[in-house]
Amino acid sequence: METDRRSFLTTACAACSCMGLALASDVLADTEANEQSEEAAKLQERLDQTTAFAGAWTTSLISVMDRELPPEAVASVLEACGRACAERSSAGLITSYAGDPEGLLAKMKELWLDGFTHDPERRRIELVGREIAECYCPIHPADGSASFCECSNGHMRHVFSRVLGRPVEVELVSSRLSGSTRCSWTITYGGS
Repeated sequence: METDRRSFLTTACAACSCMGLALASDVLADTEANEQSEEAAKLQERLDQTTAFAGAWTTSLISVMDRELPPEAVASVLEACGRACAERSSAGLITSYAGDPEGLLAKMKELWLDGFTHDPERRRIELVGREIAECYCPIHPADGSASFCECSNGHMRHVFSRVLGRPVEVELVSSRLSGSTRCSWTITYGGS
């Protein structure tokens, strides 16, 4: 009888230990998940703060540039920023459509254009953006300067000059920031 009781207790203790380990394992897993979730929330909060700060700082910078520098200098700096942005963010697009402006234009129409025309004889491309409620630019604030559009001009210049394999001229025809409901450009290019 003593052996049966000892056997029972040993088995019961082993079962309890296994259940305890399983429960402890679940508790640890939940704790790790919570810690990871808390860490992810902290990282997201930091990213949100950084993004808000960068946007406010950029808006201040451009406001000061508008106030303190000649318009040509502001345009030159922001266009250079747009070219650098295009080099980083549109490299895949440029590579995919190098030498294929029609393919690039079709992709742009899929993404954000309402329409376009391309007259290779006149070496002229007209882009008409879709109607939008606010500026496409991810760093542009609701009340920011139309100078931000110079960045977009630089972006267009970089993309089209690389795809066409020659220098281009970019003219902003209309923009959300200048009071239009759409952003549109005319791109002209020389011979090869």
